[in-house]
Amino acid sequence: MGYEYEVALEDTFDTVVISGTTLELTTILNGLSYETEYFWRVSGVNECSSGTYDGFRRFVTEAELATE
Repeated sequence: MGYEYEVALEDTFDTVVISGTTLELTTILNGLSYETEYFWRVSGVNECSSGTYDGFRRFVTEAELATE
């Protein structure tokens, strides 16, 4: 059992920027832009089939940390 996930720039998921499959409940996403709103969704998957995406959530990345 695991999860399929997608991260997109809009809630229609026309522009998916990251997608994948994981067995973990927590996944680190690399390559996202600073100060950007993203939408994500997840579905369950097992050895027989994949589930459907049921809704979505959103998050906003933080500003880049200033270096001295």
